[in-house]
Amino acid sequence: MLVSLIDRDTEDREPQDIVEEAQKPVFYRDEKLGTFELVKGLDLFETAVQWGNQKCLLYFNLGEDKEINDCIQTARRLIHEQDKWDSSIKLFAANKLLELANDWQEQDDSDM
Repeated sequence: MLVSLIDRDTEDREPQDIVEEAQKPVFYRDEKLGTFELVKGLDLFETAVQWGNQKCLLYFNLGEDKEINDCIQTARRLIHEQDKWDSSIKLFAANKLLELANDWQEQDDSDM
């Protein structure tokens, strides 16, 4: 039970300092991929990278240093070899679409 209020104007700076510090952005800088910013609610870092003529978002999860380093190394390789990967991805997609079109054609032929 509150008996009396001693002072209304007291301020505890420590909790306020903690809140202010928690609201500051957190960055991870990579010399090749640029600056990633921590998305605190999702525990992941993100940055924008160029893939061909499009800007894409690149993410990696907040984790152990080894996991982060593995993610960064993989992303560096993908970006460095993006022409090769872009061709492979397009070829894979084209093959899947061709298979799907052939399946549809077979279904149409069997319905007649």
